[in-house]
Amino acid sequence: MDVLLVLAVDVSLSISEARFDLERRGYAEAFADPRVLRAIGDGAAGRIGVALFDWAGPGEQRVAVDWMIVGSAEDAALFAARLAGVPRPFYGRTAIGSALGFAADLLARAPFRTERTVIDISGDGTGNAGRSITDARDAAVTAGITINGIVVLTDPDGMPSFLKEHTNPPGGLTAYYREHVIGGEGAFVMSAESFDAFGRAIIAKLIREIS
Repeated sequence: MDVLLVLAVDVSLSISEARFDLERRGYAEAFADPRVLRAIGDGAAGRIGVALFDWAGPGEQRVAVDWMIVGSAEDAALFAARLAGVPRPFYGRTAIGSALGFAADLLARAPFRTERTVIDISGDGTGNAGRSITDARDAAVTAGITINGIVVLTDPDGMPSFLKEHTNPPGGLTAYYREHVIGGEGAFVMSAESFDAFGRAIIAKLIREIS
């Protein structure tokens, strides 16, 4: 196994149904992309371990696709089929720290072993509930885990007033993730200019993480 990768998908209140559908499609199609499959095949083992869970508020984390091996187009199709069969579970607040803790626990119980372990967390807003983000991040990094982020940027004019600062914090959401969320060796954060661009960003991100 070249890497164990946990995909932590934000399904909090600011994620509309249309955005949720774009998230689901983005992750499903990314693993079937020839460039992603090529990156997996170029690894020493030629396969990776993947799990995906949805998260929102404290205590709102649910595995959508449990640990499986992805090393071929057939594996990617199975991943997509499993993901497509799981409905949205939450509409809660945004507990980033709680999601990071859940992801670290998910890695600890993985049935596969490798030296590289990565949490890939997506989000469109700042943390507003749950465990301290920095405490959860630092604990994961101490355990040897790398945390990468992908943020979806939102036009504040299209959001309700009570969500504007949540999705557009001072300095921007990318800077917020860089300061508070990501960590570990080679950690990075990528931005998608919109949910429509999310799928393209996920492909680029997976290639970078796998390679």
